[in-house]
Amino acid sequence: MNKASELNNYFRINSEFVKKDESDVEKFYVWTHKSPNINLYPDIIFFKCLVTSIEGENYKLKEILPETNSEYIVKKEHLFNCNKMVNINSHRLNDMVHQNSAEVLNTLALRYEKNYIYTIAEPMLISINPYQLIDVNMNDYKTMNTHELPPHVYTYAKDAMLDFINTKNSQSIIISGESGSGKTEASKLVIKFYLSGVKENNDISKTLWDSNFILEAFGNAKTIKNNNSSRYGKYIKIQLDENQNIVSSCIEIFLLEKIRVVSQENEERSYHIFYEILRGMSEEMKNKYNIKSEDEYKYISNKSITIQGY
Repeated sequence: MNKASELNNYFRINSEFVKKDESDVEKFYVWTHKSPNINLYPDIIFFKCLVTSIEGENYKLKEILPETNSEYIVKKEHLFNCNKMVNINSHRLNDMVHQNSAEVLNTLALRYEKNYIYTIAEPMLISINPYQLIDVNMNDYKTMNTHELPPHVYTYAKDAMLDFINTKNSQSIIISGESGSGKTEASKLVIKFYLSGVKENNDISKTLWDSNFILEAFGNAKTIKNNNSSRYGKYIKIQLDENQNIVSSCIEIFLLEKIRVVSQENEERSYHIFYEILRGMSEEMKNKYNIKSEDEYKYISNKSITIQGY
C-alpha cells in the first residue's frame, strides 16, 4: 500500500491520525472546546465527546465528560483526538500517542489527583503547585540514577551539574510560570540541591541561602492567588570550583513591581517588609522610632490582612 492510499484509511483531526473504521464510529472519542455548555462549566476548557455520526467536515457528538449527554455538531477543525487510555504512572508526556492540548491537560490533571506534581515534557519539567510540602529524599537524587526515580526539580539540578562537570560549560535553568505556580519554591529547591553538595562549609553558601529571606521580605507580597508572590524577576549566578564548592554567587534583580508600594488591589498587600517591621517591633522600639500602628499608614492601611509567617 502506498503512502497516499494508506493515509486515506485515517481520520485527520488537528494534524493527528486516528484509524478509520466506519462500523466502529460510535467508539470514537474526541475532545472539543466548542461545547454549547461551556458557560455552565467555566472551569472546563475541553469536553470529552462520543462521535455518533460524521457528515463531511461535521461531526455529531454526544458529550460524556461532563456527563451532560448533550448532542451537538462541531466542525472537524475544532476537535482533538483522545488517547484510548491514559497511563498516569508514566512520567513522560512524550510517551502519549496524541500530544494535543486537551490530552496534555487531561493527563496532568489526572496525575495531579494522584499527587504526581512533576511531569516531563522534554526538554522541560512541568510542575503543578500542590500548595503543601511534599517529603522527598534529596539524597536519593544525589546518589542514584535520577532517571530511575520520579521526576523532580532535583533531577534537572543534577543533570545541569553533571553537564557542567563533563563539558566544563556554563549551564542554565529557567524557572517560569504564572503567579502562584511555585517558581519561588522551585528556585529554593535548586539552590538547596547545590548547597547540599558543598564539601566544605563556607560563608558564601550560607549567604546565598539566607538571601532568600531578605529578597522575599523586600520583593514578595500577597496577591489574590498567592500569599508569597515574587513581584520581580531574578537571575542567580553560581560559580563552582573543580570540587563542586561554591566560590561565588551573584543575584541580579529586574522588573520589580514598584507600583505595589503605593497601590494594591483588594485582598492584596504591599511588600512583606512593611508588615514584618510593624509586627516584629517591640512597643519600646516603636516608641523610640515613633512607629505608628498599621491603620495610620495610608499605603498599608486597610491592607492589614494577616498571613501566617509574613
